Amino acid sequence: MAAEVICRALRAVKTDEGWKAAGEEFLLPRTDAVALQRGRYLTIVDDDAAPAPAAAPAVEPKAKKGGAKPPAE
Repeated sequence: MAAEVICRALRAVKTDEGWKAAGEEFLLPRTDAVALQRGRYLTIVDDDAAPAPAAAPAVEPKAKKGGAKPPAE
């Protein structure tokens, strides 16, 4: 059996033991936990067992339409 890791639900998660509510901590096999973490259902509490976070893509700020308004007279 794969090593188990401590997880915290970010939203309701159904496990073999039943439903876990948001904020509840529980154990899961590491492979299951990694898959659910990628789907943002839980976070892995064991830092040593957690996969490295993926680098976030760079996001350019959107330009506002219409430009700046002229000063009021």
